[in-house]
Amino acid sequence: MKKILCLLLCLCVLLACTLGCQPDIPEPPSGGGGEQQQPSDTPGDTPEDTPPTEENPYKNYLEYLKDPDFKTGFIVSSPINGSGISDTGTLSITEGAEPLWHLAQWGSDHDIMLNADSLPVNGLNGNKIFFSKHVNGTPAKRVTVREDGSVTLELNASLEYDEPRRPDEAWPHLLLSQDWNKSLLWVPFAKDIRLMMEFSLDKFVDHMGSSANRNMHAAQFIWYVTLQNRNTGSAGYGEYLWFGLNLFDNRMDFPTFYAAHDNGTSAFIYQPDAHDFRSEPVTVGSTVCIDFPLLSHAKTAFNLAKERGYLKNTAWQDLYIGSMNTGFEIPGTYDIAVTIRDISIKYKY
Repeated sequence: MKKILCLLLCLCVLLACTLGCQPDIPEPPSGGGGEQQQPSDTPGDTPEDTPPTEENPYKNYLEYLKDPDFKTGFIVSSPINGSGISDTGTLSITEGAEPLWHLAQWGSDHDIMLNADSLPVNGLNGNKIFFSKHVNGTPAKRVTVREDGSVTLELNASLEYDEPRRPDEAWPHLLLSQDWNKSLLWVPFAKDIRLMMEFSLDKFVDHMGSSANRNMHAAQFIWYVTLQNRNTGSAGYGEYLWFGLNLFDNRMDFPTFYAAHDNGTSAFIYQPDAHDFRSEPVTVGSTVCIDFPLLSHAKTAFNLAKERGYLKNTAWQDLYIGSMNTGFEIPGTYDIAVTIRDISIKYKY
């Protein structure tokens, strides 16, 4: 998908998540760089070590996400794949604040920015609710931001498809994303990096039944980061790989290990087995806490990418976290809603 972006220059590659690059949805499996330069804008030193407490085991860690409580709002992408239009408007949470999140809605017939109903509705307890125009009383997509810093994403793909999705047909996304151009997290320099989130599956409705082809139709709730070569002195500046957690996949209780070529971006994509970050299946009404140690898995992903011929001019010491996105890819007729709480990328140098 979004193959046109793969032809852009290096700068566009570095902003892949913002401009619309997203790895292909994986099918379920059947069973060195230039001299490293110390960046001048590396994040500050980790606070002085003090013993962690049971209430706060990561008290000496820094937060990498900008606005983890969703107080500023969203810059919204175009819903049309390959349109050349990256952003269509903003959804504001706090008046006067510059949105620090992007909201991607690629592959959708319902633009949340082009309907009057997308204006924020002030819900109970200060909630802000954004939704696309209703179809028979149901919005195709809805985003609810709460005072407690949680956010609910809802995507009703039954309003996107008139028939089962075809192999050459785009699919709707609803993704929250960020990218970094300064104060980058230098991966090999970190002592620990944690991907952390609590989420609950609020709704899942299968409208496909026996018509689903599990190699083509799915509902996924995912979390990706890009491990990118941001060393300007390296011949591989701009190379990257996708590292993803498949948090929910309706085709299997525990999405299995997956590592392959991504056709849409020509990058390497790596997903660890779901048993590495949760112990129970995700069901409607369940709450899952993710605390994933990225660092050792990132090194494994990097080594495998090199072994398979990717990142040819990139060394381990060239890698930074350049972008992230989390949310839905729905290449099938499914309705889904998830509430995200306490999302965080914590790190320690």
